[in-house]
Amino acid sequence: LPIFDAVHRHRLIHQHWLAMTYRFANIGQVDGIGRGNKYSIDLRTGTKRGRRSKSVRNPELLGRVLGALLIAYADQLQRDGKPSARSVRGELHHHVRDKWPKLWAAPIVDVTAYDLLAIVAAPAEAGHLRQAEKVRSYLRAAYAAGMKARHNAKALPALRALRVTANPARDLTPIEGANKARDRALSLAELRAYWKRIEAPEHAPLRFHLLSGCQRVQQLARTTHRDFDSDTQSLRLLDNKGRRTSARQHHVPVLPVALGAVREMHGGAFGPYVFTLTDGKSGADY
Repeated sequence: LPIFDAVHRHRLIHQHWLAMTYRFANIGQVDGIGRGNKYSIDLRTGTKRGRRSKSVRNPELLGRVLGALLIAYADQLQRDGKPSARSVRGELHHHVRDKWPKLWAAPIVDVTAYDLLAIVAAPAEAGHLRQAEKVRSYLRAAYAAGMKARHNAKALPALRALRVTANPARDLTPIEGANKARDRALSLAELRAYWKRIEAPEHAPLRFHLLSGCQRVQQLARTTHRDFDSDTQSLRLLDNKGRRTSARQHHVPVLPVALGAVREMHGGAFGPYVFTLTDGKSGADY
């Protein structure tokens, strides 16, 4: 009888196991991670599987990777006519795609603030604080744009399709010392020496830059003949920095000697661009 009871009990346990296997047939797995095990059990085969990322468990997440988010963000900047689009794309390619290829290809839902911190820390530890701060701001802005795109009909479709729901970059603190403004100005003697060095015709862009009040070169490079007002003898500069949707206008007076520098830059011709090294065919930039 004891032997019969043991066999009977074994059969009941086996039948219960078969019932549980059938019950979870559609699920296919029992995850043991919640009990501290870093594996899951496939009930069809009885084999153990290693812990898998969210992107593998959910096929819908395939393609929704960090690199796709950063590319879509740069594409949206370019579509909106932001002058910074080119530099933003280059910085993200250099500091993320080229130096962190695994993170570039990582699913967005798997990327943490610690992962992004490593990206920002690399240039910071090398002493490039300004570069580190720029990368931090670009990452934060990319995630913010992705979250906003979910409910914005004007957002880039590729950005909206990523369905970003969180911004781990918002926890990254600004880099101290990255935006240290310089307050040194040229003395009168230094200014006279500089002017003497740039009097030659080939230095006309430098003279125009100085006579315009040392405006940002990127802004001067975007100016065309349409920005010059002959009645007021002034040049209109457009500032597209920041989140503003329309550029802020600045009107800079143009002295007669500055107009002479413009004529020298154009070599007798007058192309569309004012601040130029190519006779007005393109704007002069770094």
